[in-house]
Amino acid sequence: MNKELFLPVRGFLDLPNSLDLSAAGAAVVGIPFDMGVSNVRVGSRHGPSSIREHCGILDRYDPHEPERDPYAQLGVVDCGDIDVQPGKFDVSCDIIEEAVGGMLEADTVPVAWGGDGSISLPISRALAKHHDGLVLLHFDAHTDTYPAPEQGLHTTGTTFTYAAEEQRYDVERSFHIGPRGPNSYAGIFEHTRAQGYRLIPDRDMRARGLDDVLAEVRDVVGSSPVYLCWDMDFFDPSCAPGVCNPVWGGISAREGFDIIAGLGGLNIVCVDINTVSPPHDAAGMTALLAGAMTVECFYRIARNKAPNAG
Repeated sequence: MNKELFLPVRGFLDLPNSLDLSAAGAAVVGIPFDMGVSNVRVGSRHGPSSIREHCGILDRYDPHEPERDPYAQLGVVDCGDIDVQPGKFDVSCDIIEEAVGGMLEADTVPVAWGGDGSISLPISRALAKHHDGLVLLHFDAHTDTYPAPEQGLHTTGTTFTYAAEEQRYDVERSFHIGPRGPNSYAGIFEHTRAQGYRLIPDRDMRARGLDDVLAEVRDVVGSSPVYLCWDMDFFDPSCAPGVCNPVWGGISAREGFDIIAGLGGLNIVCVDINTVSPPHDAAGMTALLAGAMTVECFYRIARNKAPNAG
């Protein structure tokens, strides 16, 4: 792995800040990049540092499973932040793809923090090179599958349009879950489905119930490698105010934890929690919730890799 692509930090939950992935089954990595934001709420480039800052109060043990330490089991390290180049969009995308690819080559599950949703395209490119039959699980208030402009401009909104065009996923078994609210493009749901994705809007998710939706996800996805992409605006702004594009009517923190728990057993090969925007955050609430979600994801990854391990 090219160590020149990373910047050192104080590790999440005091995990070792290390680029030695020889014994790391999973690793945290920050991606402080927000050039894809298409509105005025810029600031998610500071998301990784805010998550680390506000999550010093988090603890690592689940009292329901006191014998399991997922961080020791997985050998988790914090790789620090990828050294992107603000102002150079394509260059930064290449850097992100190469850096995440190096983690995958070490057989390490990246647990990435954005940054805005544009980081998910270079992550997808890296994942598709290492995992055949890759499936996307995207939880977001938006599909981020908007029509791409003729000039080829990449924003947070075009991320999964380009990914589908580039055939990065098995789109027929990939999901966008939770989009809601008024939209700038009248036919966004139709356009998203036209790319081949499965789409479960927030209204349908509520009507069916989380248990039914997650049962469908598990049935469709099976044992395929899963890229779990979670935009923090999937939550309601009452518990996650510090995001790039807040939309009222989202899920609660409790429901977020229930969803992650409901993904148990899936073959998660990468997690991407993005769009924490500190300039719009209140008392670090969004950053702290993103960190708590990260903890829940590590428990899922540890159980999936060694379900009977202590």
